[in-house]
Order: sequence, then C-alpha cells, then structure tokens
Amino acid sequence: MVVVGLAISACAAAVGLAGVTVWHFWASLVLLGPGWNFDFAGASAMVLDCYRPEERTRVQSMNGFAVSALW
Repeated sequence: MVVVGLAISACAAAVGLAGVTVWHFWASLVLLGPGWNFDFAGASAMVLDCYRPEERTRVQSMNGFAVSALW
C-alpha cells in the first residue's frame, strides 16, 4: 500500500512539474489526495507491526494523537 501511495505521489509531482496551467494544478491535487491517503494508512499499519498485540491499542492511540496534535 505504501509503494502504491508513493507511486501515485510521484505521478502527482510529475504532473505538477509538467506545467503551470490550472489543469496541471488540479490533476496534481487529485492525485496527491489518494497518494497521501495510501501512504498514511500503510505507515499507520506498519507502526502497529512493531509492537506486541497487547500494546497495539495504546500505540495506535498515541500515534493518532501525535499526528493530530502535532500536524
């Protein structure tokens, strides 16, 4: 999932760098949304793989708080 997200984000960057028309900006933003979503969901799942099953709920809560509070 992360690799697909990175590929979509790379496509968004390529479209954005291809020109400065409204279409380029619009298409880049449309691609950037799903790319960011796939990257974020994949990275969140990877964080949970680093901990024991009994710790996952606490780690997921702390990660969600840190992402929401610090961004």
